[in-house]
Amino acid sequence: MFVGRMSLSGLVDELAFHSRMTMPEERNHLGHLIEIREVLESGLVVLLIEQGTTAPQLTDALDAIVQMEAEAAGGEAIAPETDRRFHDVLYRPLANPLVGQLLGAFWEVYHQLRDDLGAPDEAPADVARKHRDIYEAVLAGDPSAAAAAMRAHFAGVRSRLARIAA
Repeated sequence: MFVGRMSLSGLVDELAFHSRMTMPEERNHLGHLIEIREVLESGLVVLLIEQGTTAPQLTDALDAIVQMEAEAAGGEAIAPETDRRFHDVLYRPLANPLVGQLLGAFWEVYHQLRDDLGAPDEAPADVARKHRDIYEAVLAGDPSAAAAAMRAHFAGVRSRLARIAA
């Protein structure tokens, strides 16, 4: 018997396939997946607050935000790698390796299908600001503000999903 690193690649492939097949439906698989990710991340930011996460623990998250702001100021779209890095490092203080793997699986499905969603509705500067709002709410220890910031962060994706279902 060999026990190795857990892989969610089969799950990613299955979710991407079913999401693509149900894309035109109003309540499609990708919409459900985004909803689950939003609920998960809304809870995770509260856990960060409850454990008293500090600015030094979130240095890498701040670095990702600064990179997003630089990309936006340069007239570029936020690079998917920069966005993903923010979410990867934000939850590191929780020290739960499954969080990163699960969010990574959700991320892979979304990014396999993002071109099917059409162009983002939000300006890059707004995307960067929404990430900064999440970061600042966590540091302020404000669970309500963190949950609101997370909802605002996912509003653009929900808007794109609604547009293709219409």
